[in-house]
Amino acid sequence: MKYTHVLLILLLLLLIRTPAAAQTEGGLTPLKRGDTLPAITLAGVINHPTGSLNLADYRGRWLILDFWATWCAPCIGMFPKTDSLERLFEGQLAFLPVTYQDEAAVKTAFEKRKLLQGLSPAIVTADNTLRYLFPHQQLPHYVWVDPQGVVQAITGLDEVNAGHIQAVLGESGAAKVLRQKEDSFLDFGRYDRLVALNPMLPQEELRYSSVLTGYVEGLDGFYAWEPATAEKGGRIIMTNHSLLGLYRKVHSTATEYYGLNRVVYEVRDRNALEHLDREQSYKDWLKAGNGYCYELQVGPQLAGQEWALARQELDRLFPQYSARVEVRKHPVIALVRTGKGKSFSSRGGQSRAQTGPYGLRLQNVPFNVLLMRLNTIYLQETEAPLVDLTGYEGGVDLELAGDLSDLEAVRKALQPYGLDLVEKKAKVKVLVIRDRSAGN
Repeated sequence: MKYTHVLLILLLLLLIRTPAAAQTEGGLTPLKRGDTLPAITLAGVINHPTGSLNLADYRGRWLILDFWATWCAPCIGMFPKTDSLERLFEGQLAFLPVTYQDEAAVKTAFEKRKLLQGLSPAIVTADNTLRYLFPHQQLPHYVWVDPQGVVQAITGLDEVNAGHIQAVLGESGAAKVLRQKEDSFLDFGRYDRLVALNPMLPQEELRYSSVLTGYVEGLDGFYAWEPATAEKGGRIIMTNHSLLGLYRKVHSTATEYYGLNRVVYEVRDRNALEHLDREQSYKDWLKAGNGYCYELQVGPQLAGQEWALARQELDRLFPQYSARVEVRKHPVIALVRTGKGKSFSSRGGQSRAQTGPYGLRLQNVPFNVLLMRLNTIYLQETEAPLVDLTGYEGGVDLELAGDLSDLEAVRKALQPYGLDLVEKKAKVKVLVIRDRSAGN
């Protein structure tokens, strides 16, 4: 009898413990709209008197959780804006930036980034709790919590503006005025095939295959290139790109990058090529017939011809346009020699380029390596492309320190070498996109 009682007690304990075992990490469950944000204490808060805070402290006003990272340019660009919005709606609204990165990485970003100088918001660092409560795929990511602690909206950055905040403060529910962000996700990597080949067709016999689709929901926008060799085939893939993005990728080379500032338009309507309507989110614009996924596969027999074939295919697939590289006189920011300075001529050795957000070191590489890094990573937003007009063709040794996303900081770092970046007009290669006439 006693044995039976013991078994029953053990079974009851197991039944009681089962729901707890099914709970997610730390007893928390991911939240959605309509759920209440728990009164959690968060540690690792910089720019805060105690280094920790409780989410219950924000009751009585709107709270916007701002998920960001130091490598996310749009996230960095939003900090001055959210600082201004918090001042504008003081007492009614607070932003709380949250990042998975540690305190050192965040402090370095705020010290080095010119855009962040003078800003000191309270920031949750090394976070695992909030990103678990609000899982997401893309940054920045905003969670709007009302004064009662109820999650009212989850959005992207387009919704974060004074007009929407004013409307939210005057409405009973943020869902009425805010477009909700949907972070759908497909389990698809850069090495997966866009459209699977017939399983009866052996991959080793593949000589040529291409696929063009429209926008694919849940697929990240990325680009990858696997060069074909004499031994194995290769592939180009671009997912959820605009037509302008496709043109720029297939015409760019290892030494010539066609950024937005190196494109010339001779078309009646640019909106089918480029996202111009800021009232419409970029994702919605892509979904409205302006987004494409393109994949080209070739066998070893066509090694070295991938990019020429891709350009030919875009000509056929989009006959309404012509995209060609031409030499034209164009506004540029030119790398020039200004006079005496310490030598940048390489002393030889292994060719290498080490780059980070706040510094760059080049050893025995040509100037075009420097300009390619600046054009593609750090200074994409300049109104004109950076080009080399030094006339120097040898290898260089350079070490630049500073915020490489700031043109003036780069100029200052170049000065000791007798180099500068100056605005000019010069003959350079540009990508010209024009309407193709019916007879041509």
